Amino acid sequence: MIKTLIELVKKNKNIYAFLFCFCILSSVNLNAQTVEEIIASHFKATGSEKLLDVQTITTRGTLKQGGFEIPIVTFNKRPNKVKIEGLFQDVKFIESFNGETGWTYNPFRGNTEPVPLSAEYLEILKDRADIDGLLYNFTEKGYTISLLDPVIVGDMLTDVLLLTKPDESSIT
Repeated sequence: MIKTLIELVKKNKNIYAFLFCFCILSSVNLNAQTVEEIIASHFKATGSEKLLDVQTITTRGTLKQGGFEIPIVTFNKRPNKVKIEGLFQDVKFIESFNGETGWTYNPFRGNTEPVPLSAEYLEILKDRADIDGLLYNFTEKGYTISLLDPVIVGDMLTDVLLLTKPDESSIT
């Protein structure tokens, strides 16, 4: 459409065509949203207000990996606690974060006793332990969020947010 309008301006050199083209192109950013508006829209769409009263969440799913299906159960509890259990070939593995420290028990990695989580994986579990999600009260958590260029997902133009933590790690 824009290409057609530009061709119209080139062919006719008509001031009205130029003005029409200018109006169309300048209106593209009229619907731009701020980070705060995007997050508020997300919270409204997901019903996050109701989630604030929830104290525990249990989710069940199946991890499909390497042709296997592994049942996974995740338990979240306020404040900032998470436990993940999986069962593979009748052997249970567990990852847990109690709000301060984390550990894993995974016989498939040679563990016969629980062992502390690596610093990197501990950060991942800290994020998963936040029932409200990383976006909720992001400034109070010390995070900053910036708006990146939109991308097309399926056939829909989608906003992309970049969340940066105080340690400079980031998530899109």
